[in-house]
Amino acid sequence: MSLFENLAWSTEDVSKLFVEVRKCTGKWSTENKPVIDLRDRLLVLQRYRCAYCQYPITANLVGYRELDHILPKEGNSNHTDNKKNSDLEDDRYVTHGYPQFKYEPKNLALICKPCNSSKGTYDSLVSRATGKAPIRYPRESRFMCFHPHYHNYSAHIAIDENFFYKHLTERGRVLLKICGLMKVENIEKKFAPAARKVTIPGRDLYSVVRSLTMQLEERNFGLGHAIDALITNRNLSNIDARKIISQCSKCVTQRDLDLLKRACEALENPATGLNRSTLPNPLKKAFK
Repeated sequence: MSLFENLAWSTEDVSKLFVEVRKCTGKWSTENKPVIDLRDRLLVLQRYRCAYCQYPITANLVGYRELDHILPKEGNSNHTDNKKNSDLEDDRYVTHGYPQFKYEPKNLALICKPCNSSKGTYDSLVSRATGKAPIRYPRESRFMCFHPHYHNYSAHIAIDENFFYKHLTERGRVLLKICGLMKVENIEKKFAPAARKVTIPGRDLYSVVRSLTMQLEERNFGLGHAIDALITNRNLSNIDARKIISQCSKCVTQRDLDLLKRACEALENPATGLNRSTLPNPLKKAFK
């Protein structure tokens, strides 16, 4: 599963699906059929990932994915207009809201629950000082944050092998901040459980390492999460955990896999650990 880059809508999406969503009126509801259809289409276009943090969305169910209104659909009634019209970054969680865009497809993205909770009612319109609500949906230049309908993800945010984020632009910085992706503890809370789930006791180490490596290739979590899971759940040393994953990632032939299996069997022996003297030469070199 590759990372999400942008929302590449088809001509049919724009001419049919967008039109049907915009026909919806009244109170916001995710039970409207056009909204359900849009949500399902977003899931495919976003490669089953959160549009903001790239966390895998593994089920099309509440709690796994939520529809985000990029510009908040509702305002904050308990604040003054001074804050609602302020362009200071800390005031942007206070907003007049944009109910005119609650059924605007360009204002909707599929994201994970933690990102939605963190972003909240953040208002990313560049200038709010006039207090005048836009009639038409704002163009790309009027957003100070990464916008999945307008921008390419990799142009604004880089993700390393440990799933640590780095902003490449100001728009990327704003997104990482409002979604809490600058804090290591938030990243760990989001991705580490998936790696730990793969490594729970009950499966042989060889199967576990192969599953971890495949999920690393699919970018379901980071290398550090996989290593920590092997240390915690399989009692491997940091060095051996790194080496066994590295060895697995290099496997091409059946002989490579056979050698990997022998190494896993040796590591799995709690009494002796990895007996390097019994390994064939290719593995001795890898684990010396």
